[in-house]
Amino acid sequence: MLEIEERRRPTSIQAIKLELQRFVALRTDKLVGVLQPGIMYVYPSPVVPRPFFPSAQHGTGSATLGSLLVRYHGHADRVNAVAWSPDGAHIVSVGDDKTAQVWEAVAGDHLFTYTGHADRVNAVAWSPDGKLIVSASSDATVQVWEADAGIYLFTCRGHADRVNAVAWSPDGKFIASASYDKTVQVWEATTGHLLFTYRSHSDWVRALAWSPDGKHIASAGDDSTVHVWNATTRRNMLFTKNVYRGDSQRIRAVAWSPDGRLIASADDGGTVHIWNLASKKPVLIYRGHADGLHAVAWSPDGKYIASAAGSSINYYAENTVRIWDAASEDTVYIYRSHSDYVLALAWSPDGQQIASASSDHSVSVWRAR
Repeated sequence: MLEIEERRRPTSIQAIKLELQRFVALRTDKLVGVLQPGIMYVYPSPVVPRPFFPSAQHGTGSATLGSLLVRYHGHADRVNAVAWSPDGAHIVSVGDDKTAQVWEAVAGDHLFTYTGHADRVNAVAWSPDGKLIVSASSDATVQVWEADAGIYLFTCRGHADRVNAVAWSPDGKFIASASYDKTVQVWEATTGHLLFTYRSHSDWVRALAWSPDGKHIASAGDDSTVHVWNATTRRNMLFTKNVYRGDSQRIRAVAWSPDGRLIASADDGGTVHIWNLASKKPVLIYRGHADGLHAVAWSPDGKYIASAAGSSINYYAENTVRIWDAASEDTVYIYRSHSDYVLALAWSPDGQQIASASSDHSVSVWRAR
């Protein structure tokens, strides 16, 4: 017997598709999303549905920079990562509640929840074509599932510890993942087959990013270095590697500029370094934050950088997102609406909005231009 969680009628094409899948599940007496992992709105007895359905708070709709558009309250614990669909219509967020939740970016309406991981989910990324989502967890796995309904496809197994970061190659053919096991692993995106492992970090790897042309990967972590290495070679001994050393702080985030010429790294000391790939030296150092950084991202046009900060031990932590000029270092805007430290952020594909995820269990979508 199946128990279906009640919800209001769908208001979008995406939601209508999900309602159809629920109907099929009832008629065929089979689960949608399959037995493992599944999607939250279909349950086999005696599994008990979670007692709430995610909700969203709507902002003023103002065109003013920093104005709140939607605040999503679907998670039961801190939210660790957030990503936009390539068309900007949907957002996926993941957190310590072991879930990935997909919802409408404009209305904040919850679409479905993916529950395939056995531990907290630390990272998430949408495939370039918008059809798939990859999520990474403290259960040491990387899982790939369908973006339109949360149907599980396969698991990438190879890491020996929690996986902190995950990213698709720009062409969608490969997935890279970074772990506390001090490695970065590159997988075949259609099968989950492990292609090769990068082992040059001496401590936990917390962040990674593909270059816009897909030829290189930047990875960083607790060894206070950013490594840039060849992502096209499948033999470890042939990797070409450049190492960028910051201020002896743990590096929590890295991001390539849209033109592929620069890399931004964000560290525990509250500093963002902008590195010149040719000289291996910083061309700009931004010190606008008072607390450690958790995220950094370039705007799609490359003119601005957003960085997120906060602290779980400092009562007076700023818990902010700052937008600043990538050329002049001038602060453009400070977003202060989160009540706890900000762990992740993502620009919308058109560069007009930012989604920021926080330890306050929420995701805020607000105007960035």
